[in-house]
Order: sequence, then structure tokens, then C-alpha cells
Amino acid sequence: MLAAYDSYWDVSAQALADPSAPLPDDFDRYIVDKARSGLAESLLWAEQNDVVMVGAPVISPTVDSIVIEGERTAHVVDCVDSTDWVLTHRATGEPASSASQQNLRVTADAWAVFYEDRWVIREVTLNRDQPC
Repeated sequence: MLAAYDSYWDVSAQALADPSAPLPDDFDRYIVDKARSGLAESLLWAEQNDVVMVGAPVISPTVDSIVIEGERTAHVVDCVDSTDWVLTHRATGEPASSASQQNLRVTADAWAVFYEDRWVIREVTLNRDQPC
């Protein structure tokens, strides 16, 4: 499931680098439910506000718990470092003002489920008030 979580962040970084571009190939393969709708909302907001994300986050996930009987699920915890992933005005290339008002390293919780033949990410919560 960590590969699905890594894919979630790879796809997020790729999509948010150019919100008006076609979605990355793995957008629907590893991202479902609230994780998918949350990323889609972020893309719409970025496109409407003419901003992009430059760079990529650094992640260091660990599996907190896993259930392998019945519905296979897992909980992943992480420290997401966005120091080198900057919200930027598309037109000017300048950092957006809100980018400096956030913690750059925050904890994250993700929930995965085994669907068909693979792990998929169902929900990701960034705990912006919990630096790491």
C-alpha cells in the first residue's frame, strides 16, 4: 500500500504543476473516494486562481496499522515536507502570499483499501496544525 501512497503524491505533484493539463495516467488507478475528490477540488481551485505548485513534497510514510482479513484496509502516517513544493502564481512565477503562512512540515493520515487487484488511497488528511 505504500506504493499506492507514493503514487498519490507523485500524481498530486504532477497534476498540481499544471492544473489545466490532462490528468496524469494514474489519477484514477490509485486514488479513489475522498482522496480523489479532494485532489480534484485542489486542481479546480488552483486553475481558478491561476496558481501552480512548483517542486514536489518530500514524504516519509509508515504503515500504522493494517487489516488483512475481510475488507483489507491500512492506515498510513506521514510527515509531509512541502519546503520545496511551493504555491506559485502561474503568470509571474512568484510564490503566492499564502504559501508562507503555513507550516511546511505537517503530519498526514491516509487510509487505504485493497480494491480489485491493488491498494488504493481512499482518504488523505493533512493535519496543518500538527507540525512534524
